[in-house]
Parts: sequence; C-alpha cells; structure tokens
Amino acid sequence: MGRWACKLGLIGGLMLALLQHAPAQGPGTAILFRNDTKTAIIIQGYSAVGGMIRRGQPIVVSPGQGGGDFNIPPGTRIYTVYDANQPSRILAKDVPLVIPAGANLIACVRNLPNNQVGIVPEGTRP
Repeated sequence: MGRWACKLGLIGGLMLALLQHAPAQGPGTAILFRNDTKTAIIIQGYSAVGGMIRRGQPIVVSPGQGGGDFNIPPGTRIYTVYDANQPSRILAKDVPLVIPAGANLIACVRNLPNNQVGIVPEGTRP
C-alpha cells in the first residue's frame, strides 16, 4: 500500500504543477457583424491559440442583416470576407481585429472607396 500511495501522491503533484503553469484562458467573447454591402457575404476568422491556428465557423450574412462569431479568444483575430455568390472571390483578406477580453465587439462590413470592402469596428459592449 505504501508504493501505491507514493505513486498517487507523485501523480497528483505533477497534475497540480501542470495546472498552475497552464495559461489562463479568459472568458469567451463575441463579435457581431452588420453587412452594409449590397451582396451576401461569408465572413471567416482565425486566431493563433497556443501556436496553433483555430478557424471559426463561416458566417453567411445577407445584405442589411447581421451575424456573429461567438466564443472567440481575446486578442487579435484575422478575418477574411468572401462573396457568397462566388465563394472563390475574396472581398477583403486578412483584416486584423483586436478582440478585448470580456467584451463584445460590433463591426460593420461596408464598401470603401476604390471599390473595396472593409471591416470597420464600431464599438464594444460588455
């Protein structure tokens, strides 16, 4: 019984040490998009978490409507906007947005000068 207790104590100590050194994950946040263009779009974002790329679900947003990307980690998230009618057509590529911890971000996808599309942050909500 002495060896078993020693092994159990060693395993418990290792698990406690790993938990203490694990990076703290903040609360999941959300970003809400509003489509101010005249065409349906697909928005997809990704974040680097622990050195790995984590892609979000593609979000289809009709003209004048909204959609959201939920449970995303705080920090920089990179978004790409595609034309929903021609998904191979990229309207805006690798647009970085800084996602604050514990707050929801509101952004608008709109036409910019020179026939370009951009993502414009409009504000945050707790």
